[in-house]
Amino acid sequence: MPRPQCRRYREWRAALDASQLTIVFASAYLNNPGSMYGHTLLRIDAAGQDERTRILAYTLSFAADTNETNGLVFAVKGLFGGYAGVFSMLPYYVKVREYGDLENRDLWEYELDLRPEEIERVLRHAWELLPAYFEYYFFDENCSYHLLALLQVARPELELTAPFRLWALPVDTVRALTREAGLVKNVRYRPANSTILGARLQGMAPQERRMARDLGLGQLAAGEAALRSMPAERAAAVI
Repeated sequence: MPRPQCRRYREWRAALDASQLTIVFASAYLNNPGSMYGHTLLRIDAAGQDERTRILAYTLSFAADTNETNGLVFAVKGLFGGYAGVFSMLPYYVKVREYGDLENRDLWEYELDLRPEEIERVLRHAWELLPAYFEYYFFDENCSYHLLALLQVARPELELTAPFRLWALPVDTVRALTREAGLVKNVRYRPANSTILGARLQGMAPQERRMARDLGLGQLAAGEAALRSMPAERAAAVI
């Protein structure tokens, strides 16, 4: 029988221009119960992107579809499958801004060593999943579990979901990926703003840290003599 062609899929696939897949792990965020054990998402890297333009890539993630503000209700429904879990796509820079800038969560990027035909299988299945939904369970059938299931489509012999019968914590699923020989080819670390500021403060003398605090509180002006008397490099660090 003739094989039909899906115009919408072809346009979607051409817009992504995918050449590589990367699993991104975001560290824990205690202010959000759904992210207290971290979060993972799949980044779809386009051909020709480099470290400067990688932030323009698209990401695919799985999460509970809810606007619940009551923490107790969210916990109960999240534990017992009371929410629909859906896949969504957003530009990576939106997620970096959300995680790294607003929530101060560090990001680790795990580039996967997949063949072109394996990447194609993942994208075809992702296209099928975008309009679908699953019952969301916080401890097992969560963001990380469904991404592992999606990656199994690329290479079924991996059996990535097999060890996670009772729970699938994001950090454990990342460990499972790194234990597979030859699956992860490169790891990059993207520190949050608070991590960068903390590292800078650690490299400053106690007096410089006090001056930085006073500047932030408005108790010290940038033009005062205490700052002008310092070497320019150290004054710049304080400011």
